[in-house]
Amino acid sequence: KLGLPKKHLVDLAGRFIPEVKPWAGVFVKEADPKIIEDLEKRGLLYKKEIIRHTYPFCWRCDTPLLYYAKESWFVRMSKLRDKMIKANQGINWIPTHIRDGRFGEWLREVKDWAFSRERYWGTPLPIWICECGEKKVVGGLADFPESSSGNTYYLLRHGESETNTKNIASSDISKPYRLTEKGRSQIAEAAKKLKKEKIDLIISSDYPRTKETSKIVSKTLKLPVAYDQRIREMNFGEYDELSVSEFKAKFSHELERFDRAPAGGETLKDVLRREMEFVQELEEKYRGKKFLLVGHGDPWWVLEGAIKGLSTRQIAEQWYTEDYIGHGGVRKFRMRDFPRDADGFVDLHRPYIDTTKFHCPKCGEQMSRVKEVADVWFDSGSMPFAQHHYPFENKKQIEKGEAFPADYISEAIDQTRGWFYTLLAVSTLLEREAPYKNVICLGHVLDAKGQKMSKSRGNVVDPFAMIEKYGADAVRWYMYTVNQPGDPKRFDEKDLDQVTKQVFLILWNVQTFYKTYESTKRGIKGAHALDRWIVSRLHLLIDQVTKLLESYRVTEAGRLIADFITDLSTWYVRRSRERFKTSGIETLREVLVTLSKLMAPFTPFLAESLYQELRAAPSKLHASVHLEDWPSSDPKRIDRDLIAGMARARLAVELGHAIRAEAKIKVRQPLADCEIAIDLPAGKAGKGTIADDILPIIAEELNVKAVRLVPALPAGRSHIEERAGRAIKLGSGISVGLSTAISDDLKREGIAREIIRAVNNLRKQAKLTIADRITLSYETDDSAVRETFETEGQKILDAVRGESIAAGKGKADQGAELDLAGATLWIGIRKI
Repeated sequence: KLGLPKKHLVDLAGRFIPEVKPWAGVFVKEADPKIIEDLEKRGLLYKKEIIRHTYPFCWRCDTPLLYYAKESWFVRMSKLRDKMIKANQGINWIPTHIRDGRFGEWLREVKDWAFSRERYWGTPLPIWICECGEKKVVGGLADFPESSSGNTYYLLRHGESETNTKNIASSDISKPYRLTEKGRSQIAEAAKKLKKEKIDLIISSDYPRTKETSKIVSKTLKLPVAYDQRIREMNFGEYDELSVSEFKAKFSHELERFDRAPAGGETLKDVLRREMEFVQELEEKYRGKKFLLVGHGDPWWVLEGAIKGLSTRQIAEQWYTEDYIGHGGVRKFRMRDFPRDADGFVDLHRPYIDTTKFHCPKCGEQMSRVKEVADVWFDSGSMPFAQHHYPFENKKQIEKGEAFPADYISEAIDQTRGWFYTLLAVSTLLEREAPYKNVICLGHVLDAKGQKMSKSRGNVVDPFAMIEKYGADAVRWYMYTVNQPGDPKRFDEKDLDQVTKQVFLILWNVQTFYKTYESTKRGIKGAHALDRWIVSRLHLLIDQVTKLLESYRVTEAGRLIADFITDLSTWYVRRSRERFKTSGIETLREVLVTLSKLMAPFTPFLAESLYQELRAAPSKLHASVHLEDWPSSDPKRIDRDLIAGMARARLAVELGHAIRAEAKIKVRQPLADCEIAIDLPAGKAGKGTIADDILPIIAEELNVKAVRLVPALPAGRSHIEERAGRAIKLGSGISVGLSTAISDDLKREGIAREIIRAVNNLRKQAKLTIADRITLSYETDDSAVRETFETEGQKILDAVRGESIAAGKGKADQGAELDLAGATLWIGIRKI
């Protein structure tokens, strides 16, 4: 700004230069106390205190760093500030405050971009400078000058030969394969066209087929022929004299041929090296000459591609396409001063780029490239364009919106000054719109105490260890659902374990349960209230998750899926277990298939495993869930009244269980009845808020004989008339009254249920299958228990797949002693 001279007092080793006395050669940090002491002696020290402040350290060795003023190339981003701020306003940020907060503030205070770095590796700055001050910026390969030799080269491929008609890969020069009649005709035609080009020299491969070719051309052009082994056919090694198809079968792709040679043969890189050595020799030896080079298909294919500056992949893609030189074909080129690697391919990196010089248009001297490379963030910011080699290729993908801008990107919050910024900066520099439409900006992962993870602190959690232990999907799901994307994540392995158990294992248990009854396909699909409810919930879930994902609200979408899995397991499947033995299993299948599709973007491996389990039986499913379309919600299948009614029913059940718990009455003990009152707006009837076909579900869950809906008392409040033998519980907008009186009949039925539970546990201990039948024996002194076996015996047998019951301690495979509210019972089972 002020034009003052720049003078460094410290060298690059961090030591004072000789002119700084008396500290010349002293490391600056070691000199600090000596400088303070000198100032103090001379009375020039104003104040001395210790200040705690941030300071840069080397991330490799923790050595304190020194700030060192150096010249650099800058991009004047301050001139583009308004354009970037305007572009940012059209981006949807998650969280929303980032747009005008952290990122918006960075744009408002944007600094000019220190664009260059003094490193060896990186993208070289394409800037050439002459000592006279003239500068040249290269924008692409087309900006590199043509060779100063002025030579022109014509590549002629030999005409069709016997190797071609016999489809033979032949590199044995002793084999006398000659041109066919068609091949001689092709070369005669090419020679006529070449006559107009005023060729100076003909140089040919010394194979019989190329010698014959050059002889025909030589006669027409009236020029002698020289031969050079460096433009011979490729050496096919162990595949020599075998069919071309056999040789091709050795490689999965033409790209392999550049680095993989047949035994005793050459790679394409070997071929190119000798060809480039040959051409370079001509470049150095001759000026302004026109050369006709007679050679072979593959060698010319590789040479032509390398001369144009194509990569190995680009060259491989041209093999036997219209770009591949045909028999008798001619290709013309002039060399350019491209930087080339040892194999002869164009390489725009160091050290090759530094060998390229330009002729200064101002003074005529040589221009050399500046030593700096570009900031690596420029590479990152250029990604949307560079990956398509824009603007040199694929303009439609960028300019017609086929691949730009991105619909969505995601990275951590620190990228507001890194990738998010440089993407926008480069796009703005190219006068294009914002390079992304939506951003999910992530908070950092911290340890369980909220501390930043650091190797030095020893609190780093190895993600690969977590993936190995819990699976990649569990880690992924945890990150999606633990909190909002922009919030810091206090990683605790306990939470990851909980995710696995509360979502993944529950879902897999449902799938396992489905497989148990998979063959049961009786009954009308979806007729039961529970089936209609779960299908309604499913289609509502599809609608909600779709809308949330379209709004990039991933956390809410994941949590809804988790809630649905809980409802599926703890309510739908649990309340349908007995029913699945005869009907309803098809509805569960529909739910699981759809759920696998919804989970596929979140948990691709779990979703695929679930889907494949469902594919095991004959079905119309695809080979993979990832080949499926995203599910569509059917509004006609969403019964919102049913969903609301079931929610009230579940709340009623919750209140009923609370009453049982307070009264210390087990759920297996049947009770007489349950009354439910729902608080409704004035004028609404007390019935109809829970559908009649839901009431039996409540009765089963609460183990009561009858459920009745009653009007709320008094008006405007959820209340049930208090009566003797009835306990009442109030909830949000609903009240439940449960009869707690237990008659002798109810008591016997309760004992029967305890017996059934105990026998089924014994069956499990004995590892019996559902097909195994048993006999029961028992011993008890309690009359009520004996009466239970007499009155409820058949029900017990039906429930445990038993054939008979005998009093007395008989032979048993498994037995157990039970305490039934003070009564002792021994019961045993024996497999028939």
